[in-house]
Amino acid sequence: MRHRFILAGLLALGSAQTAMAIDLIKTDSDRLELHAQGIFASNDKVYIQGRHTGSIGHRINMIYTHQLNTQWAVGMRQEWAYDPFYYDGTAAQTKRFQYVFVRNARWGQLSYGQQKSLTFDMVGSITDWYLGYGTKGQGTFNGYGGNQLLGFSRPNKTLYYRVRSDDFEFGVMYGLGTGPVHNSVNPSSVGAGKFVDSSRDALYQVGAVWRPAEHWSLRLAYGYTEMSERSLDAQAQLNTRHPNVEGWLSGVTYTNAPWYHAVVYGEYRNLNASAPTSSGYREAKALESYSSYSFPEMGELGFFKAYGGVNLFSDKNSSGRSGYSVAGFALITLHDTLAIGLERKFEMARNKQGDYTGQDEYELVAKYYF
Repeated sequence: MRHRFILAGLLALGSAQTAMAIDLIKTDSDRLELHAQGIFASNDKVYIQGRHTGSIGHRINMIYTHQLNTQWAVGMRQEWAYDPFYYDGTAAQTKRFQYVFVRNARWGQLSYGQQKSLTFDMVGSITDWYLGYGTKGQGTFNGYGGNQLLGFSRPNKTLYYRVRSDDFEFGVMYGLGTGPVHNSVNPSSVGAGKFVDSSRDALYQVGAVWRPAEHWSLRLAYGYTEMSERSLDAQAQLNTRHPNVEGWLSGVTYTNAPWYHAVVYGEYRNLNASAPTSSGYREAKALESYSSYSFPEMGELGFFKAYGGVNLFSDKNSSGRSGYSVAGFALITLHDTLAIGLERKFEMARNKQGDYTGQDEYELVAKYYF
């Protein structure tokens, strides 16, 4: 039962690696794995690419590992998101991960490239178990330039080291500069000036995990990003400012099959929008939770899971907030490679004046993973 419970959580996470994979190459020293994920959703209120039913997350992932000896291994991982239905006339490929790594059984792993941020990997991921919703509290998933700019989701050009010793884990991440990015859409980020471009100059993140008892973990991570932002004033003079960004996340988990509980809280300062989907919050606080109960297995059918929680991303300077609570019920079947669930979203969003926006909705989700 415990084994199945853990696999179900990995399936819902989608980014974790289970034993289910296609081995393209497998020898005593080399392994090339192929993983894939697809999420289909049908929503009673919201349109998905102009329809009530569509794809909300297809990915293909390859991992190569070369075992140098019993202690050391090197390898690389690459993952792309794509649109299998060509809604906009293309496959819409997006690089999610592309990094190389060296791993030691005792000294941990060092990786370089585009990868999960430390803040998400060590803290934020513990509540990312919903099938269709979630991650509102991870600020950069709401239009804040996660890959190239602020670096709280999947930053590129990063060096990440993580190691575990008994009940403690420690991680540190350093990110290089990105060069100019020309997609900022938040006028308030440059005041009265005309936006020219933004760039990330450097990124620093550090985090730790402590497991004080068998079923508990306590987590904390902090990130600081050095930014440059250029604008033209009324006299067409080029001005440069440095709206450096910082954020922290704390989290706690309780894992005792068939129960799982997780809570994440954190705050962000100097968020600068880089996509139209951003909330426009410069100073924000985040709250996420996830709780689940896995029912006993029913042979080849699999098992059912009930779950729910809160996802909130709130403006610290107004009544505005983006978020909702979710209740869901899912069947985990086909040997933990398919989840079919119904999720109910209870809208909690408000505009900056405090008026409620949005609406409650149902979403039927099918998610496969191998």
